[in-house]
Amino acid sequence: MIYFIIILSVLFLALLLITFGRYRGTPKKLPKNYIKGLELLSDGDREKAIEYLNRAWKEDPENIDAYLRVGDILREMGKANSAIMIHRNLSVKPLIPRDKKIRVLKSLAEDYIVMKKYGEATKVLIKSMHEGDESQETARKLLWLFEMQEEWEKAYETARNIFTDRKKLYSYGVYAGMKLLKKDPDKAYHYIRQGLKAKIPLAKLANAFYLLEKEDINSGIKELIDVLKEYPSYSDSGLDVLEKLMFDRGRFSEIESVYRDIIEKDPMNITAINHYVDFLLKKGDKNKALDLITNLNLPDNHPDTLHLKLTVYAETDIERIKELTPMLIRACKSTQKYKCRECGYETEVFDWKCPNCLTVDSFVRV
Repeated sequence: MIYFIIILSVLFLALLLITFGRYRGTPKKLPKNYIKGLELLSDGDREKAIEYLNRAWKEDPENIDAYLRVGDILREMGKANSAIMIHRNLSVKPLIPRDKKIRVLKSLAEDYIVMKKYGEATKVLIKSMHEGDESQETARKLLWLFEMQEEWEKAYETARNIFTDRKKLYSYGVYAGMKLLKKDPDKAYHYIRQGLKAKIPLAKLANAFYLLEKEDINSGIKELIDVLKEYPSYSDSGLDVLEKLMFDRGRFSEIESVYRDIIEKDPMNITAINHYVDFLLKKGDKNKALDLITNLNLPDNHPDTLHLKLTVYAETDIERIKELTPMLIRACKSTQKYKCRECGYETEVFDWKCPNCLTVDSFVRV
């Protein structure tokens, strides 16, 4: 008899589990107002979409998605304060599933970013990560926020979660160090030294700037000259600094050999050629300037090379300027661009770090 009761009990429990499983497996039908709201949102009618999504949420207060989307739409409509209220209320809602909590927190962070409340956005994204958000999207956004607030040590720690390649991480460290130089040279050197050990080229330029910041001027000048000769691509950042330092110390004539060495290694280094031409014209050595641009066979279809030729011809051969007029008109319509070697991103504004792939020291002139 006891065995019979046990068997019946087991069968009853099995039946309950099967029934419960079927019930859970039945997809929940989405409310009509919610579907209508999504359709309107897809059609671009945000005002009406909010109306229907609000109805859906009132019908079912557990419909987190509807309320979340209302907040997102309000932010997109320029009503970030209202979006913050909605998303902040959702973020403290009890028993909300973790994945939805993370979505809410990320939306709340976007609200704060629109309002330029970067500190609040940072706190929210850190909370999102504590909830289990391991996405690269969040890590990159947090990195950007720390950069905007010039919290470079925290930015570097965040970069550890983004860069798996150690060289790229140390390159980012050098970038952070260069940003820290004026504020805290010694702290900056911690990252620069790390880059030097890892043989990061940019670290050598950063080290020259560090020496100058510490007022070790002679060592800084020597380091800067060595860097520019080894890595001519840093001319844009280093030549102006070097010229001023040597001019202030009565050593300006010594810089001619630096120009020559850079151009010998990189004959199309427009920055160095430009500086050298300017140097020669100031000395009154017009023929040497003309020989320089003639021997280098500079193209006529680039704004920088056209500028160089115009500068020299204005001093040596006015008639030649007429020949360049058509090219000059076309060049005026184009703009200087920089292209990332890693991902192909293009920009008209130079920075050491590509905003698209976050690679440091990857931009080249195009």
